[in-house]
Amino acid sequence: MSTPIFPLTDINSCSYEIVRKIGEGGFGEVYAGIRLTDGLKVALKFADNTGIKWFDIEGCAEPVPREIGLLILANKGPRVPHIIQLLDWEKQAEQYIMVLERPAPSEDLLRFLDRHRGTIEEDVASVIMQQATLAAQTCCQRGVLHRDIKLENLLINLNTLEVKLIDFGCGEILKNEGYTSFSGTAQYCPPEYHTNGEYHGEPATVWSLGILLFTLLCGTFPESEDLEKLNDNIWTKDGLSQGEIFIQ
Repeated sequence: MSTPIFPLTDINSCSYEIVRKIGEGGFGEVYAGIRLTDGLKVALKFADNTGIKWFDIEGCAEPVPREIGLLILANKGPRVPHIIQLLDWEKQAEQYIMVLERPAPSEDLLRFLDRHRGTIEEDVASVIMQQATLAAQTCCQRGVLHRDIKLENLLINLNTLEVKLIDFGCGEILKNEGYTSFSGTAQYCPPEYHTNGEYHGEPATVWSLGILLFTLLCGTFPESEDLEKLNDNIWTKDGLSQGEIFIQ
């Protein structure tokens, strides 16, 4: 058993050994851990309580942090393996801690692309996009706008190519009305927000999936010239087929 970086964390009578830091973002730090009762590999996310939104969620006695509430909603119903599972959580004075499943061996799609020299084959991209699209569709069907679907927020199992959507920290409850503020990653922001100051959740989700597909196949974000050619259906790239990537 590895030496913990921090003392063991008790969450609802379970103890966890923290092994190493595996991620950091605007909404917290993530560590690889082990649940000591059964040796299960988990991820422990520590997030600051300051200034966050709290939601009332059916089945929860008290309001929960927005990120946790959205993840509970996204997983409410028949399990979709392409959305990360929340195993446990705990509120503390200045932070909350989330215990999440940790598929192994896995890495985020940005690292996966880097190891493949920036691009991947179309058949692999198709497998990834089918799963990312199902995860995004399920979120929308369950009233959740993830709002930050990107390479870094999709984990891929290196043995099975199973993909899981993670990090709901930028998300919001899905509504029919337009949103007038954007929280997410600039390169995936829907263009209508820049032109009109407003966007809608489901079209913005489709847009982010399109940017994701482009980056998987091209290794870069699309430029304005690329978008214009795509709109005119005249965009091409050496090495890519002229057909469509079929997403079931």
